[in-house]
Amino acid sequence: TPELTLYRDKTALLPVRVRRFGGWSTPIEVWAENLPPGVTSEKMTAEPKDTIVKDNCALDRKLDGTNVLLPIHVAATAPAGDYPIRLRARGLMDGKVVEHSAE
Repeated sequence: TPELTLYRDKTALLPVRVRRFGGWSTPIEVWAENLPPGVTSEKMTAEPKDTIVKDNCALDRKLDGTNVLLPIHVAATAPAGDYPIRLRARGLMDGKVVEHSAE
């Protein structure tokens, strides 16, 4: 299970990779829910293309999926503690809404 340390009165970027199977070629919305008090996030869109990164030799490499940085905002008054959150993703495939979650 991935972990992210958050600080009060700051915004952190949670890296999320969206992987598509079966010819999925439409944008996918990604968001966080079950957030603790004083913590908010916003929906981001993963476009239907693989992310390109530079490897150690400065060569372009295509990842298997689309990387999205999901902003997590923490209020100055947010209570300290360990909190699980749920990530959700939703998109259209063959005209049908498909939704998945990860915790």
